[in-house]
Amino acid sequence: MRIHAASYHEISTRSKTQQMRSEWRIYWAASKGHCVIHNNTQYRVDSKTIVLIPPNTAIQQTLQSTVHSLFLHITLDNHGDRVNGKVFSISVTPELSSLLPLVQAVASQRPLSEQATMLLKSYAYRLVSLLPRQTWELCQYDHRIEAILRNMESHPEKQQKNELLSSKSYMSKSAFIRLFTREVGLSPQIYLCRLRLSRAATDLLKTDETIDTIALKWGFYDRSHFSRAFKERYKCRPGEYRQERLL
Repeated sequence: MRIHAASYHEISTRSKTQQMRSEWRIYWAASKGHCVIHNNTQYRVDSKTIVLIPPNTAIQQTLQSTVHSLFLHITLDNHGDRVNGKVFSISVTPELSSLLPLVQAVASQRPLSEQATMLLKSYAYRLVSLLPRQTWELCQYDHRIEAILRNMESHPEKQQKNELLSSKSYMSKSAFIRLFTREVGLSPQIYLCRLRLSRAATDLLKTDETIDTIALKWGFYDRSHFSRAFKERYKCRPGEYRQERLL
């Protein structure tokens, strides 16, 4: 697990536009007023409910009053980061509630100490462990496709044509594409492109690298090629996406 951002602070405004991030987002608020909307379903964020949003899941957010909000942005391993398209609400149990004051205290440390990072990771792991079992079962694939996915996720910047991927899985090209699409729900090349875009999106928020550098780093031909693909996926240009560095 990696902690990308953490904070506990007062918020008084929240965008209502579509937002998609390349990492998991965890939200909790000390009082009522913050709401996450996904597929026309509202998820309240308050003292009794923690909301988890998987990577690459488009949401809207509304804020009806000023609240003190805790947020964590994290990535799990490659397997855990394949979850998307859902939003999860977790009831705050006595165990989770007892740890919240300490989590709040360390979340805003700058920089995060090693001890603070370990505490935040432990809390995030506990929350993820409470998700329904089928959340992870849906991310388990045929062993041949699993091997290809791990290869893609390890080196998404590499140009990996279907001919090469199918040879690594010891299948014909057509059989490989059919199996991959059936298991994953996307064609191999679309999945690979989305993986590159996800990594690039993380760099836009977490680094000061130029857009041109990020485009080339993740296997795009040039900035124009990257910007077109990014806008199609995230509904905004890379520069606009970079402007929202938090939440």
